[in-house]
Amino acid sequence: MKNIYLNNILRVVLLIVAQLFVFNNIHLANYAVPIVYGYAILKFPLGASRMSVLFLSFLIGGAIDIFMGTYGVNAAASTFIGFLRPYAARLTFKEMDDGREATPSIRVFGASSFFAYLSILTIVHVAVILMIETFSFSGIFDIFLKIALSAVLSVVFMILIELLFQSASVKRKKY
Repeated sequence: MKNIYLNNILRVVLLIVAQLFVFNNIHLANYAVPIVYGYAILKFPLGASRMSVLFLSFLIGGAIDIFMGTYGVNAAASTFIGFLRPYAARLTFKEMDDGREATPSIRVFGASSFFAYLSILTIVHVAVILMIETFSFSGIFDIFLKIALSAVLSVVFMILIELLFQSASVKRKKY
């Protein structure tokens, strides 16, 4: 049990640092920026209490806001995906009854279910961030293009992170 908490704390800290120092510096033609810190929220155990997930989501988004100077944009978006997380899990994970305490992963729920879960919540997360930042309907096509490209880029990086950590944990268990 303590290992789960330690893994989540480590994941949150590493993703916040990576977002601030690596992913915020990746810009594709000023249209796409990967937003991967939400992966930490999506990886909380499914059996975690709703209030703790909402509170931790707010803290994670707030930490990003403090370091980026975005005045609550990321806190709002993170809290929103923390709120939607159980609904997306029920929608995408058909075998949810068996894995209620499980941490969402490719290994536990399969690639297609995990990809759907990750994609739905990442699109919502990116859309909320960009809509709040823009707060205008002028250039709506550009906003939708930025949402689409940033979401795709974010999902690609999150899948790579998932595969990297999955292969690392498999290697540790073998030895």
